[in-house]
Amino acid sequence: MGQWIDRLIRSKTVECAFCNKKIDKKTSFSVKLNTAEGLHEIKACAECGDEVNEVLKAIEEVKNDSIS
Repeated sequence: MGQWIDRLIRSKTVECAFCNKKIDKKTSFSVKLNTAEGLHEIKACAECGDEVNEVLKAIEEVKNDSIS
């Protein structure tokens, strides 16, 4: 029965790509990155998701300033 419980827990949790913390799939953030190899999707916890969001906002601001 121990293996059954382990599989059940693994099916409902994911690991944050940044801090490696186990989080519930329903509360995880999906970070989609468009790279030269194609679209990649990684999962992040709330704290890391907020940090990634701030970094991407800063990149967009710099990108928009360089166009103007």
